[in-house]
Amino acid sequence: MTQAAFRHLREALAYSGRTSTDPGRIRYQALFGQAIRDLAREPARPGANIRGGRILYHIKHSREAVPTPPGKVGRPRHVIVARVQGDVLYILAIAFETMQDELERRIQEGEAEL
Repeated sequence: MTQAAFRHLREALAYSGRTSTDPGRIRYQALFGQAIRDLAREPARPGANIRGGRILYHIKHSREAVPTPPGKVGRPRHVIVARVQGDVLYILAIAFETMQDELERRIQEGEAEL
């Protein structure tokens, strides 16, 4: 995970902590972890949209794989952007699903670290 993506993840979890209960934040954190593990195992998995060498993956596609506890997130709203180089998956960016303009900036920030 690039430093930029790690910063984006911290921002997303901090927001979740402000707008949700502690159990909700823990569920969201578990979902992010599951989505990253799912992508690492199978980058071209169902739900992954591959464009220009980048993998765009909405974390909702990993929702069913999160064990209970902590349980499922009701309406996950984030996208992970990654790239595979060799046999390594690099998480480039994480963004709220409606942040289209900001998403490109975040991707470029993450790619600059590779």
